[in-house]
Amino acid sequence: MSPQFPPGVRGNQNAASRCDGETFPQSLFRPPPRILIIEDDENDEILLRRAFDFTGQEIPMHFARDGAQAIDYLSGIGHYADRSRYPLPTLVLLDLKMPGLTGFDVLRWLRSQPAFLRVPVVVLSGSMWPGDIDEAYRLGANSYLVKPAKRQDLIEIVQMASTYWFQMNCCSQKIEQRETFTVVKPVKRAEVSAEP
Repeated sequence: MSPQFPPGVRGNQNAASRCDGETFPQSLFRPPPRILIIEDDENDEILLRRAFDFTGQEIPMHFARDGAQAIDYLSGIGHYADRSRYPLPTLVLLDLKMPGLTGFDVLRWLRSQPAFLRVPVVVLSGSMWPGDIDEAYRLGANSYLVKPAKRQDLIEIVQMASTYWFQMNCCSQKIEQRETFTVVKPVKRAEVSAEP
């Protein structure tokens, strides 16, 4: 017997009723994929764009070059107020080591905002230091990936992450609902780096 979905819940009943190792069950709720990539290194940005191109999926990507720009984007400050051009992400890909506000500062700020508590944050960092990994998870990261040295390895990581977060993972409906109201209040930069 195939599963019954509640009224208004999207799902592919045929795909949901089987998981044969080659196909994944359809999630009950899957918002359209939108990624905010917070990365200060221009070369890494180019490599990430190319790696996402290799996935074969059309995933809207927006880039923030530092922590302050990321917070402005997420807060909808200035030209980022136009959510048709700068939509809220359904996934954040976050570098840790950036000048000014670091990835840790952005993660701390994100998790202090009720509207962003359920948005998945994947850290993609060159750091393999256990202290950085532990701190990222303590602050609320959902995943920690180490940037590989080879381009092909980055393509494979991006492919696996895209498959997991956009095809396999069941998202909270709160991610889509938050776009119907003002999500965050502007924050003073000094407040971001303060310990919770």
